[in-house]
Amino acid sequence: MKIIKSAACAIAVATILTAFCGCALFEGMSPDPLYGNREELDKNLTDEIIENINASDKQSFKNMFSSYAVNYMDDFDRRIDDLFAIADGQIVSYTYHTGWDETASDYSTSYRYLSYDVVLTTRTETLNMTVKWYPINEYDQSYEGICFMYAGGDEMYDLMPEHITEADGTRHNVYETLEFGLYFGDECFYRLTQRETVSRYNDAVYQSYIEGDAELLASQFCRSAREEIYGDIEKFFGYIPAAEYIKELPYGTDSEGNWNHPTPSATRYVLEIADGIIKEYWFGIADLENSNYTLVFIYCLRDDTNTDMAGLNGILFYPRATYEDIVADSLINFDCGIYVGEEAQAFRQAE
Repeated sequence: MKIIKSAACAIAVATILTAFCGCALFEGMSPDPLYGNREELDKNLTDEIIENINASDKQSFKNMFSSYAVNYMDDFDRRIDDLFAIADGQIVSYTYHTGWDETASDYSTSYRYLSYDVVLTTRTETLNMTVKWYPINEYDQSYEGICFMYAGGDEMYDLMPEHITEADGTRHNVYETLEFGLYFGDECFYRLTQRETVSRYNDAVYQSYIEGDAELLASQFCRSAREEIYGDIEKFFGYIPAAEYIKELPYGTDSEGNWNHPTPSATRYVLEIADGIIKEYWFGIADLENSNYTLVFIYCLRDDTNTDMAGLNGILFYPRATYEDIVADSLINFDCGIYVGEEAQAFRQAE
């Protein structure tokens, strides 16, 4: 039951885990992909999208997508054909709506992530499109290009599941769009957010502990770990000082009760996409009310080589005073299970 690290993704929400260097695939594009006017960047990309669709130039259109996006779906070529059929080479104009612009830099290595919406007008109808793309990603060039595209009769955000309201009145969405691929209006293009996934695992830990229900916690684990996890759960329950040490921070507030919208703590640490074979593992650090301890979840969203690994793979729980960054290399040979106290230090970065 080992997770074998195949490739580390350097895009981190809380921490940059691994750095990739190299020249950007979009080097030389105008304007500058890192500092240029984002509206101009988006519109230049849209002009190219329309040109390729109207010309039915399948290869040029495909080349606009990131390597990860193309390989994330085993029917990507068929999806291009479907989009060309919908547009029918008749796009005559578009209306642009700007989205987010995310830029990060670490030790002279940078990326820029853009998202925008356009309404494409054909001779007979309109087509709503959402595009998410990296004009530059020096951490991992397999991201560069279009990562996500939605095309449909409705606006993508109108088709997302409804928001949920917490007991304190906080309203938030528990779903996010998938990171890679080409999608249409009649299919699912979203999944639980990283934050919501971590929150649900955290809730299972808290409830199982206060109720003494090992079965509840065991049911969260992947099939590969489920039968052998009970001994670890007993050890885990015995190590927890009290329920308050694993209680989750209320969504939208900090430890002092001040209004706050915390950044999702989940961070990808293993990502491999090759020839339609996907491995996608994450670790997520829970936001705990009691900051004396850190609770980390290691889980698998997808592993085409071993579907029994999907779900929760591991838990780390240790005093926060010993906190150091988790790095991908420390998890190369991670055995599914629960690790507490000094056991968890095997997965910390050595300094």
